Amino acid sequence: MSVVQLVVGPGPPGAPPASSHAPARSGCTPPTWPPTPVHRIEVTLREHERVGRPGGRPRKLADTTVDREDALARAREEAQLRRRFARVLVTPGEVGLEHFAGLAADASVILLRAVEAALQEFDPVLGFGSAVAEGANVVVRVRPGVADRQVRVELAEGVLTGPDLLIRVDASERADEAIARGAA
Repeated sequence: MSVVQLVVGPGPPGAPPASSHAPARSGCTPPTWPPTPVHRIEVTLREHERVGRPGGRPRKLADTTVDREDALARAREEAQLRRRFARVLVTPGEVGLEHFAGLAADASVILLRAVEAALQEFDPVLGFGSAVAEGANVVVRVRPGVADRQVRVELAEGVLTGPDLLIRVDASERADEAIARGAA
């Protein structure tokens, strides 16, 4: 880095004007310039700041094979788990809550969250609500059962008491067909 000072102005007294470097024409007098104040400008010169890598051999890329294989293995395990939950939860048609007696805790959590979401999405015109179960490749459709009837279901983790509901669980591949058919 270096510092250079520039002086801008008419120059020292008696110096020829800046445009006098041009050859004078015969019979012409060079122009005279009005006096101007002197300005000092300080300029700092620095090395060029390069953006990016310097030239030469390209940077070696990190090997992501192990990370990719780990991610694929996790995805396969998750897909297998989702398929297992789908096999456990899919029903042969509309069933009551009693159908799910003895259901394992992890599967019952998935089912009950989907039932709750389906009840929140209940459409009185269609007569049912439906929701996709997170954690399983299924769609849960719920409609009310017998009014004012309470059911009691023993699950692996405890006893569930709630209103009578008719539940249909379809694999997500068949879910669009089931929703289009309506209550069956």
